[in-house]
Amino acid sequence: DFTKVVIDLGEASNIVGEEGASSMSKYANITRMSQKDFDRFGSTIVELGNNTATTERDILNMAMRLAAAGNQAGITEAQILGIAATLSSVGIDVEAGGSAFSKFTNRVQLAVETGNKDLSKFAKIAGMSANDFKKAFQEDAAGAWGAFLVGLQDTDRHGKSAIQILDELGITEVRLRDTILRASGAGDLFNNTIEMGSEAWDENIALTEEANKRYATTESKLKIARNEVMEAARSLGVELLPVIRDMIPIVTDMVKTFADLSPETKKNIVQFGLL
Repeated sequence: DFTKVVIDLGEASNIVGEEGASSMSKYANITRMSQKDFDRFGSTIVELGNNTATTERDILNMAMRLAAAGNQAGITEAQILGIAATLSSVGIDVEAGGSAFSKFTNRVQLAVETGNKDLSKFAKIAGMSANDFKKAFQEDAAGAWGAFLVGLQDTDRHGKSAIQILDELGITEVRLRDTILRASGAGDLFNNTIEMGSEAWDENIALTEEANKRYATTESKLKIARNEVMEAARSLGVELLPVIRDMIPIVTDMVKTFADLSPETKKNIVQFGLL
């Protein structure tokens, strides 16, 4: 089943071969994804790639960077892919975006778990009370993240710019601040993409549909025909192998016997054979 998903992704996206298979396996290990869900993973990543301003490979690479922190915060596999698609769609570098998201998610999670001074600040930006934000994060961390990003752009309510708010939070690191600002500037894209990913995960049809479209082309049919011929030849070879192996000693003895004959006898045998 895993191999079929890898092959289908190779046809339906720019995730190909051993590199893609390795990344998918590592993602599953980090998030503790069920081995039965690789088809859902494939469908989700194809759906996001088809409907956002990025590619499946970029989504997968970004998701790999987000996986550990996202899983630790209780964000689902599908939601992590949705967040990865959003960050990649707004031009955030894989390494920078992954590192920034992980760092900020860990900080929010720490605030929720310890109730430190950051909790009320995050909650206020998200338009919630501290208790409501804590509950929201515990039940749906990605949703709480989305509420924070949307709230960050509500300058009328806060009476200050997003940069000022981040500065007051002590978020001054360039890469971290740039990632948060780009994600929040995308408006509802963040929440919509996460929802899209979750729906694609549940429906589990996007990969099959996209792959079938590619397989329906003449070029793909020719490849499939060639593969079937090669498989038939391989099967035939497996069946003939024991016979060939048994014949090798006989052929070897015949060649040795022929080599030991006199030149005149060899000549007569060859001429008889030609006749």
